[in-house]
This record gives sequence, C-alpha cells and structure tokens, in this order.
Amino acid sequence: MTACNPLEITSRVKSISLNQTSVTIKEGKIIRLIPTVTPDNAKNNKVKWTSSDSSIASVDDKGDVVGLKSGFAYIIASCGNLTARCTVNVVAIYVTQISRQKMKLFTGETGQLEVLSRSGLGHLEWFSSDESVVEVDDGLVTAKAAGTVTVKVVVGANELKCEVEVFDPFRIKAVDLGLSVKWANANLGAFSEADFGDLYCWGETTPGYDNNFEVLAKDGLTWTTYKWCEGYLGNLDRLTKYNTVSSYGGVDGLTTLEKADDAAAFALGKDWRMPTDNEWKELMEKCEWRYFRRNGIDGKIVTSKITGRSIFLTTPGYSYGWTLENKRVDGYYWSSSLDTSSPDKALLLNLKYYGSVDRKNYLRCNAAAIRPVKK
Repeated sequence: MTACNPLEITSRVKSISLNQTSVTIKEGKIIRLIPTVTPDNAKNNKVKWTSSDSSIASVDDKGDVVGLKSGFAYIIASCGNLTARCTVNVVAIYVTQISRQKMKLFTGETGQLEVLSRSGLGHLEWFSSDESVVEVDDGLVTAKAAGTVTVKVVVGANELKCEVEVFDPFRIKAVDLGLSVKWANANLGAFSEADFGDLYCWGETTPGYDNNFEVLAKDGLTWTTYKWCEGYLGNLDRLTKYNTVSSYGGVDGLTTLEKADDAAAFALGKDWRMPTDNEWKELMEKCEWRYFRRNGIDGKIVTSKITGRSIFLTTPGYSYGWTLENKRVDGYYWSSSLDTSSPDKALLLNLKYYGSVDRKNYLRCNAAAIRPVKK
C-alpha cells in the first residue's frame, strides 16, 4: 500500500462567510466586504462576486461595493457550490443646493463651488460642458477663455448645475462729460458696461452682494455685521465712525468717506473714488436721462448736455436687511456723503428705469451699487 504525502492532502470548501451580512451605505460611498473560506487549504477557494442589481450597488473582484442609487441589492460571494450574501441598503443623498448657481469670472481667474447636503456627501464628480472655456477640479473652477458653460456636479443620483460666464478682462474707463469729475463707464465690480456690478454697504470695501445677486456676507447685512457699528440690529447709539450726532455715539465730525473706507478707491486706486452727493446732483442737472435697454438690461442712458457723451446706469437693486430688493427695477448708487442730520444713513442716487431719478438717504448697513469717479 502506497503511503499518502500529507502535503498533497487538500479538502473541499466547507463554508464561506462575509464580515457583514447587512450594511447601509450612502450613494457614492465604497465599502469592502471580506470573505472567509474554510478550510484554509481548500481546493478552488477563489471567490466570485456578483450583485443582484448592479444599478443599485456594484461589486468588483476585490469585494469593493459602490452604492450607486437608492434601493436594496444583494452582494453574493460564491466559492464552489457555496455562497454567502450581504444585503446592501443604498441611501439617497439629499442635496439642498450648490453654493452658487451662477458665476462670472475674467479669463485666468478661479472660483470655488461647493455642494451642501443634509445627509453628508458621497463621491462627487465634476464636469464642464466645455473644458476649453472652463476647467473644474473638485469644485475649483478655472476660467480659460471667454464664453458661457455649464459646470455640473453629480452626487449619486443627484445633479446640480452652475452657469459660468467668462469674460475677457474689462477695464473701467473714465468718461469726460464736461463736469467737475469724470465718470466711470461701468459700476464697481462689473464685467461690462451693462453689468450690475457688486453691491456694498456704505464705508465698507468688500462687497455684500456680487453681480449675480448672491449675498457674500454669511451672516447677512445688518447693523450686527456692519463695520462701523458696535450695536445690534436696531441699536444705533454705537456708531464708531462717521458720526455728527451725539445720540448715535462718539462724534468725530467726519462727513465724507476717507480713502481707506472708499470702496472705489480701495479697488481701483489711481485717483478713483466714490462720487459726493453734490457730484450726483451735478450729473442730474447737466445731463439728459432717458430709459435705455442694453444687452437685455434696463437702465438709464445719461447724456451730457455739454459734450454729448454718455454713460449707462443699470438697475442692480439694493439690499434691505437679509433680502435684495427691486433688482432689475431700481438702481441705488452710493455717494461718499454722510447724512449729517441722521448719521445712521448716507446719501445716494435712486433711479427707476421706467421713471424718476432722485437723491435720498439710506441706512448705511444696507448694500447699494457704486459708480466711481475721478478728476
């Protein structure tokens, strides 16, 4: 009788099990299932993986499972005639919004998009409809050439989009209307002469709203967030700068914005600044104002009675507390002049594209447009 070689003795597969028999994952998430085959020296111990519904959860030959869309699927591990399975519950990701639905950039600039979710995020896939105009990498948008594209992010079964407009660099120019100052051909922060530009609180140099009407101040625009007030919403006895009335706080007698607090001077330099109330008055009196529509934007064309040259004033609206009011209807344009009788307010120009143009005061903590001037 021939003796058996113990090294050649192997066994059939007796059992197969998985480290998890049920699991819940979010769309886009990946987990790994780990099989255990007994005995260790069993013949043909290679594990084959399958999914009962690969549109809900897929699996590769390593046991990596990807949740694709909401639903249930069985992940089956087979070895010989034996099987083990894991029930996978894929949970949908409920996305509230993309951080911006519109974005404007000059060529060479970048902007960041983010996805906000109530249930956490899985794997995000970003796409540009034209990579020759815009590239996107993990939400970072890079403008390469002028044009309009759609940036899309896919989160599980959800899809969110942002329209990105790319402009060739635009330079604000001074227009000589024959007045005491030259007026800019566009609003501060604008991408063209017919663009709305950014909206600023009076005396602040960073915008509160951008030219897509999206608020940039995370906590809104109120007295609580206003740079030159230490009080809370409605408490106006703590103005810290530009005050002429003692009941509002310490009086400093400053009635015109200093250069460091002038958004136009801060952004443009080279003698640019915000206009005074008297300069707005001069523009009203020495120019003809009429309704005009440029590139689909309603506003006023302002033509000098002296030189015949014109500028176009758009209607970006204005902020009031947490909301943006009358966009595409009204245009509120700050002057650099304080209302000395009521220093919680500053003076501005108010135009309605279909009607009147006048000067008025408005709460400093709210946001309005700026049309720069220079000598």
